[in-house]
Amino acid sequence: MDISPSQENQHLFWTAVTKDRADLTPEEFRAIVACFGWMDDDERTRFAIKRADLTDAEIQNYAALHLLNTYFPE
Repeated sequence: MDISPSQENQHLFWTAVTKDRADLTPEEFRAIVACFGWMDDDERTRFAIKRADLTDAEIQNYAALHLLNTYFPE
């Protein structure tokens, strides 16, 4: 399983992080989730992503990194 953000997600992230959550495309939202660790606390608060927003694969990726509970507590 590849746990690092893909180049596509990295590219989408830099555009998506400048938007409000309501304005994100589904692909941009997935990029925000994939690159969640790149955001500062203010950006994380602004996007308010919860564990329930994650796909099973995203949960598995963050669990493998031991960051699931840190980034997305239930």
